[in-house]
Amino acid sequence: MEGATPKTALEEFVKHLLENGGELELGRAVSHLSQPNRKLVSDYGALEFVKRYPRLFMVNQTRQKKSKVIVKLDVPLKFCPQAGETGGCTDRRCDKLHLCPFFVKESCKFGDKCKRSHDFRDEHTIRVVRHFRLDFLSSSLLQKILKIIVEEGEIQRAAANRSVPDICKFYNKAVCKKGELCPCLHVCEHFVDGDCKFGATCKRNHDFSDDHNTTVLEQYDMDGISIRRVLQFRRERERKRTMSASSDGENR
Repeated sequence: MEGATPKTALEEFVKHLLENGGELELGRAVSHLSQPNRKLVSDYGALEFVKRYPRLFMVNQTRQKKSKVIVKLDVPLKFCPQAGETGGCTDRRCDKLHLCPFFVKESCKFGDKCKRSHDFRDEHTIRVVRHFRLDFLSSSLLQKILKIIVEEGEIQRAAANRSVPDICKFYNKAVCKKGELCPCLHVCEHFVDGDCKFGATCKRNHDFSDDHNTTVLEQYDMDGISIRRVLQFRRERERKRTMSASSDGENR
């Protein structure tokens, strides 16, 4: 790749986030860029580059490790619930998308008979995207980001309404003495968070397909839903709850 530009760097950066469920440790995301784009982002300063696009990203810097910065896609686009009703949405100033979420996921069974739009370039979609100053996104990149938004909604509902297995803390610290009798998942917690520095050389599981994890998951109804994304959501919710409790304690 020659002649890297902020646009090419942004598209490749977003691509890597999308490949990792919409969030990734900043340094790791930058390291995955092609050399020209990596140099361009480094010249800007990785954090400063991300902050150029406040409509796209949310940055979270943990208290425990100040050098650790997590970047998450945080696009303010939402789907209008009225668009799917008989007669559709009648609010001319509606700032929500009238696109079909199932069309976005390429799984709409109604096709041309669907009540919602199946066109990423229809007049309303273009207006909403411009309203949020996201019209620099290509149609293909917009679709990929919207897929994450749709899946995030499904994951939040799943995490709120379903019983989800815990990650074994003993397995992650040293050795789980319960072994195959352990009711928790034996998986690398940093892999779930998207920031394992060991990658393929990690000694702990980076998938859920081994015999132990398969047995644990058989007790939960997780069909069609990414267990890794549900666990990420649950862990993030627990982190926020812990930070909130800590803040309350400091203010007393």
